[in-house]
Amino acid sequence: MKPVCASFTHEPKDIAEFERVLQCPIRTRASWNGWELSRSAMLVSLRRRDPVLGGWLERQAVEIVARQPTEGILRDEVPAVLSTQATVGDMSLNSVAIRLAVTPRTISELLDEQT
Repeated sequence: MKPVCASFTHEPKDIAEFERVLQCPIRTRASWNGWELSRSAMLVSLRRRDPVLGGWLERQAVEIVARQPTEGILRDEVPAVLSTQATVGDMSLNSVAIRLAVTPRTISELLDEQT
């Protein structure tokens, strides 16, 4: 399963080579490094049960949830993230949500409450 795209905070010297090897579009000067997977890729179940991997994934999930900002803090962080995203030219709801480690729906609900 191929990724939707790969993001880099820097600009690799040969983007075309990265796209060829990784077989996906490359985003440079992004706010994060990583892969973007399709929704269908996230639904693929593991072929075998791996307790070590399962434990690691569980710990990662717990850490991510622990880092979730409270609603008041999130409200204060949105303008700062928008300012940062404006410098890289990507102020989309998805990009802001990724930077804040929340879902786009959470941001939408927060903005709805403000109006």
